[in-house]
Parts: sequence; C-alpha cells; structure tokens
Amino acid sequence: MQRERLDLSNRKVSGGIWLRKPVPALDGLMLEITHSAPGNHPLDSKNIRFLQLAYDDVGNKMLTADQYGDIYLLDFKRNRFRHLQHLSSACTALAFTASDSRPTKYLAGLSDCSLRCGETDTGAVVGCMKGHATPIHSISSHRHGDLAVTTSHETAIIWDLCTFAKLRRLSLRQEIDIVKALFLPMGDMVLTSFRDGSMFAWAFSVHNLQCQFQLPRTQCDTHIYTCLTVSSDVRYVAAGGKNRNVHVFDMEARTLWRLLEVPAVSGAVKQIQFVPNLSLVESNLILAALAQEGVVYFLCAASSLVLFTVGDIDAVPAEGGRVLQFAVSNKGTYLQGLMSSGHIRMYDLDAIAARRSVQRVAASLRSATPSTRRSSSTAAPLTGRLTDSPSCPRRKLRERRRAAFEEVERSPALTYDRKKLAILLRQYGEYPEKYRQPVAWCDNTLFLHHRQPVDVGSVVREAYRMSEAIADSAALNVRAIVDDFEPLTTGEYPLFRHYPTYVEDYTEKQRELYRQQELEYLAKRKEEVALQTSLLQEEALHRQLRELYSAPSGRHNRRANSAHVQDTVL
Repeated sequence: MQRERLDLSNRKVSGGIWLRKPVPALDGLMLEITHSAPGNHPLDSKNIRFLQLAYDDVGNKMLTADQYGDIYLLDFKRNRFRHLQHLSSACTALAFTASDSRPTKYLAGLSDCSLRCGETDTGAVVGCMKGHATPIHSISSHRHGDLAVTTSHETAIIWDLCTFAKLRRLSLRQEIDIVKALFLPMGDMVLTSFRDGSMFAWAFSVHNLQCQFQLPRTQCDTHIYTCLTVSSDVRYVAAGGKNRNVHVFDMEARTLWRLLEVPAVSGAVKQIQFVPNLSLVESNLILAALAQEGVVYFLCAASSLVLFTVGDIDAVPAEGGRVLQFAVSNKGTYLQGLMSSGHIRMYDLDAIAARRSVQRVAASLRSATPSTRRSSSTAAPLTGRLTDSPSCPRRKLRERRRAAFEEVERSPALTYDRKKLAILLRQYGEYPEKYRQPVAWCDNTLFLHHRQPVDVGSVVREAYRMSEAIADSAALNVRAIVDDFEPLTTGEYPLFRHYPTYVEDYTEKQRELYRQQELEYLAKRKEEVALQTSLLQEEALHRQLRELYSAPSGRHNRRANSAHVQDTVL
C-alpha cells in the first residue's frame, strides 16, 4: 500500500493533511511528513530536517519544528496544518502548555539558550525568557498551564507563564547537576533526578519549595536517570538511563515495583513514556521505550514482555527507518516518530498491536502439536473428550463441552486447538470471549467453512417422508397439484442489446447538455478572439494616424525655416 505523504514546503503556509480517509499500512504507517525547499537546480529539492515534535493533552494537535526554526501546527481533528512562527534559532525542545489554559500556548527552547512562549491560535510570540547558560533539552508544564519547568545540562528553572518571570532554580548541591525535572499530572509536585542517581519529589508553591520524599536507590548506585515518565494516575514512575534497564517505582509505596530490561543492542534508553488505553492490553501499564539504536519497544510493565516494536534497527539512517524521538497521543492511538532521515512518521498503534496478535496466533498454530499441547505447563488443557463419538451419550457430551467452554474462559493462557475450537463453535455458535478478538484476525483456519444453519440432507429426507405419507390422499398430494419440472423454453432470458429507455434518455440529455456547453464556450472564445483582433487593428490604425499627423507637420516646419532663411539673405 502506498503511504500517504505530506510535504510542508516553504511555499505552503496552511493546507489539508489527509487527501482521503487514512488507512494504516501493514506496518501501521499512516502518514509521512516531509519538508523540502527548492535546490540549485529547478528539478532538485533540499530536505529540511525536523528536530522536535510534541502532542497536546487531548491528542488532536501536534507541534513540530525544523532545523531553521519554523514551527508548524497540525490539527488532525480538523484535517488542517498551518505555519505558526519562524524563530531566530533552531529549536532544542518543544511542548504544549496544559489544555486548561486559555488561550493555549506553546513553549520552544532555542539553541541560543532562551525560552519562547507563543499562542497556538495566532502564532504570535508573547514572551521571551532567559536564564539558562546551556540550551534547554526538556520542558514540562503545570496542569493549569500557568507554570513550566525547563531543564538544561546545568540547572532547572520554574517559570511563571503569566508574567514570564523566573520563580525558582532547582538544585540539590552545588557540585551535583540536575538531569531531569517534570511536573506530575496531578497535584503541585515536581519530580527531579540528579547526576548522582537520586530522585526527589518536591511540593511546589509560589513562596516555597519543600522536599516531600526521595525514591529509593537501586543496587546500581552509578545509574543516572536521563529520562522520566509518570503514569496518568500518578501511581507509577518509570526511569531509564545509560543502560537497558528501566526501573518502575510505586509512588504510593515508594518502592521499586518492576525492573524491566529492554532488549536493546547498544544498552541505552533515550526516551520512555507510558501508553494509556492501548487496545488488546491492560491500560496504563504499557511502557514505550526508545533504545539508542532507533527502535521503540512496547513493554508490558506487569509481565515484562515485549508486545511489539516500531522502527527498524537494520535500516539505513538516510532511509529513515530508525526513530530518534517519539510522541504518543493521550489516548494511546497514534505514535509520531522523528526518523533518522529528518521526516516524521505517524503510526497507528492499534493496527500494529492487532497485527502482532495475529502473528502470535499464527505462530502458536504452526508450532502447536498434540504432544506439546498436553505437556505444556503454560497451556490450559481442556477437560473431557471433545469428540462426536456415537458411544458417548448426548447429555454427557453436552456437559463435557460446557465444562470445557467454561474452563477455557477461566484459563489465563491462550491455547489454540483448531479441532476443539471448531467443536465448541459448532455446539454453541460462538467462540469463548477471550478467543474472539485474536481469532477475528486469523487466516480462515479457525472458521467453519460450512456455515449452513440448515442440514439440506435432513430437509430432503423429511420432504420425501411427508410426500410418501400423504401419497394416498388426493387432496394433499403435492404431485397432483404441482406440475413436473420442465426445462426453460428458448427466449426466457433475452440477450442484453441496449440500455433501458430512461437510461438512454438521460444519457442523451447529458450529451446534449455537454454539446450546448461546448458550443457556448466556442462562441465565447470566438467573440474574445474577434474582440482581441479588433483591438489590435484599432491600435495599429491609431499608430498609423499618429505617424501621418507627425509627417506633414515636420515638412511644414522645414518649409517655413527655409523661407525664413531666404528672406534673411535677401
């Protein structure tokens, strides 16, 4: 399937995003956003790289910034994009303010170490804040939208977005630098991580900043948490850094809840984010982790399993298969990936999860054998002998099938046995509930090919029996009432030679209408050509008259001058 492509060239200030209803490809790709500019040759174009992207709280709008400081707003709900602002420097961090604030604002950290605040409705820059000595790499806004905390390599600063004033600078000790700071989604608390591997939660007010608690350190004291994320219910905090371990902390118990290991090659985690409401899995416990090699791993925090991935580790960087940065919508439906080619790709996570589920079902069907299904410790065996043996009583068979159906519903693991599932489907008319969604994506292997609800043979036998039973009664004898079957005579199905009359009339009317429109167009064209010709002829006539008028006057002047000279001589 050909991917949808959107080019935000310099000539485009606004426009539409989708040309048609988006349909995800097999790999979940829905849209690829590029930015090009004219090159030295008219047929050449230069690729302009995107550097930053950010989603709003609702998940309908996205901001993106390129290498020249141009910021674009993409509204997927209205199917529109527009150019917001051209900043003086490249963007190093980008974020929306909370949706509670009106008007909605955006924050952009620039390479000149300043922080710009603009409005998404008008695109105008309303504030410029300075206070960092190095470029900003992280921005987090308060849930009310009136505060923001920015982090650079040397410090973190809390800003007032109403007055654009610096409220407080966060630090632990002078010799220990801060790595990351963010506002929690609920309450007035700030979570910080420092260079020594410690994490603190601070209660913030305008006049005070008080430490509430410290999350416990892991066994590896040298671990530095460079990326943090908080679940939507503020129950869990996930932290990752320069190895492939992701620590998930329980905020209520203030303990380490899970230790996840990302199957990365390079052994470093660049970005993590909780993914809520993802289909086919339990919500709020899915973690998206970006490894250094450019692959986003979706991990189940409860079971520590890898559900699926986005990105290609073997792709050439210029082709854009590796992910450098990503953002997930609030509903967990879409993922925007900043690729190694400088483009932005939009993926449908539900489609990827569903396809991955189908692949797991197909793999289990291919690898499952009767011996392995009976001996597997994780599989849930179906009790009873699910056969249609005539020696088994019908009532006992129904009881065993019902027990097997209920046991399949209660079992935690999915075991795909085509024969047993087919028997259950034939008996109850439906699959167990836990099998329905995965089975709905399979190849036709788990469906009954004979879906006729009525046994044709039984109907024919019953018809013959009834016919023989009433054969003696002349009043009820069907053969006496109904004629014998006869072949159809010639001409019952006439050949198609022409369209119906109303279709031909409509076609003729349309053809006549087009002919009249063409004649009118030709007449107008002829009048325009005649008018243009007449104008040219009139202009040529005026030019000739001007030449004629100018010629006699010149001769008269010359004659007058010569006569004056002769009189003077005499």
